[in-house]
Amino acid sequence: TVLASSSYKKGIPILLYEAGEALRFDPQAIQIGVDGILRVMDYLEMYPLACAAPEVETVEVFETKWVRASRSGIFHLSVKLGDRVEKKQLLGIITDAFGETSTKVRASETGIAIGHTQNPLVNQGDGVVHLALI
Repeated sequence: TVLASSSYKKGIPILLYEAGEALRFDPQAIQIGVDGILRVMDYLEMYPLACAAPEVETVEVFETKWVRASRSGIFHLSVKLGDRVEKKQLLGIITDAFGETSTKVRASETGIAIGHTQNPLVNQGDGVVHLALI
């Protein structure tokens, strides 16, 4: 984003929260983001807050990676958002239109599934599962 690159150039640290889908409002993702921002502001003594601890363990992530389709076809997802996956774990299968041929899609790294394609029709090279590397 322009804000992120401008801040970086001036040496100003920022915290960037990304969630949900492009061009859509996801109330749960919005609430999680607001709660997280308020917790950070409370920790920095910028805003007094009395809120509950997060329901799930907080994970600090410095790198993400898209696992890409090795062929074109129909992608059948095997994991859910938030799942922890191990390197080489099955993430899904790409089949042809008749289900006659299939190719397994495996995790290239250990991580957490933070995103995936919403379109089951994939082309070779398309990102199919987004992993937060841990």
